[in-house]
Amino acid sequence: LIPSRGSWVEFETSTKNILSVKIDRKRRIPISIFLRALGFEDNQILDTFSDVDSPIDGYIKTTLDNDNEDVRTRKESLIEFYKRIRPGEPPNEKNAEELIETTFFNERRYDLGAVGRYKLNNRLGRDKTDIKTLDREDFVHIIKKLILINNSLEHKDDIDHLGNRRV
Repeated sequence: LIPSRGSWVEFETSTKNILSVKIDRKRRIPISIFLRALGFEDNQILDTFSDVDSPIDGYIKTTLDNDNEDVRTRKESLIEFYKRIRPGEPPNEKNAEELIETTFFNERRYDLGAVGRYKLNNRLGRDKTDIKTLDREDFVHIIKKLILINNSLEHKDDIDHLGNRRV
């Protein structure tokens, strides 16, 4: 995701089917830690991504199984997220929550723009037109779409197609 204003968000999959996210091209964060920092619990993550006859469930379980044993709660995930995004600064839960809120959900710091929201809605099949920031459901839909594209169950965007360009 490349917004008009704000942090770049890159989602990645490894060859071992582990999902991760990079924010502003900094260190890789497992999707499970990122989702917990956003407020999801493990059972919510599994319920949200469990889908019969779909590879989504396998990716999420692999990522959860690969997690560090020390990072299992929201507080621990927030602190780990903060450590990876702002290394060298003393982490605490309050600063980490504030970082997430301002990085993705504050209109003054993050703006997809009208075209960005339109393109994201079209790609994800959503109807949100009133906000230009991200919401927690956007991340869920993006992760699901990434897994489907990775398994050739969805078509990839052609980077050279003029419909995917903006001036």
